[in-house]
Amino acid sequence: MLLLEMVLYLFIGTIAGASAGLFGIGGGIVIVPLLVGVFALQDIDSSVTMHLALGTSLATICFTSASSALTHYSLGSVSVRTVRKLAPAMICGAAVGVSAANYIGTELLKQLFGTFLLLIAITLVLEIRPSQSRAPSPGSHLLAGTSFGAISALLGVGGGTMSVPYLIWRGHHTHAAIGSSAACAVPFAGAAAVGYVFIGWGDEAIPAGSLGYVYLPALLGITLSSMLFSSLSARICHSISSRSLTYLFAFILAAIGTLMLFDV
Repeated sequence: MLLLEMVLYLFIGTIAGASAGLFGIGGGIVIVPLLVGVFALQDIDSSVTMHLALGTSLATICFTSASSALTHYSLGSVSVRTVRKLAPAMICGAAVGVSAANYIGTELLKQLFGTFLLLIAITLVLEIRPSQSRAPSPGSHLLAGTSFGAISALLGVGGGTMSVPYLIWRGHHTHAAIGSSAACAVPFAGAAAVGYVFIGWGDEAIPAGSLGYVYLPALLGITLSSMLFSSLSARICHSISSRSLTYLFAFILAAIGTLMLFDV
């Protein structure tokens, strides 16, 4: 069973890594539901499976996004200025999201987030953007980053599903939005994962091999494959046209949003 579990973790990491490199998302939207399923197979206490999946997902995203961001940076598609403004706000949001993790109803949050993803997908396809006649106000990145960080920490995702469309909306080229989003995810996911370690510390229901709500065997397996595939897919990203990449990203957001809304 241990070998099968590791194979499953490697498979999850492959999907997460490809998502990180191509679209600048940490892969948490894929990791969390798959981890919940694998944890059920392992007979891990159902009272902690969701929190364990969230914490583990965020820990893996930290490594996956780092690999992706470095590749995008080497290809010139990371806006350091944008990362410096957006990442600290996302870290602040992570603190809010982790703190609220035990109190906000998961089902309602899934419904709201699913609707949000569908709306973002529509705006990308229809190319709805605000006027670029003036630069974004200093507070726009703070408000957006804090919101993205809070919601992403609650869902165990890297924030790319929100930050990539936001940066495109703000006039960034798609490749730059993806690379910058991946860079922002590194400090955000690290901070959020530490938060889940803290709130899960001492919980008697967590399985052996856990550090708070981070399950170390899953972290190892997913990280090994995700870092490899995130780097490879980041390079593939630059061979795809910006318009095609935007449409593909919109399709994935719409699909994920639909799954969340209807709990498929």
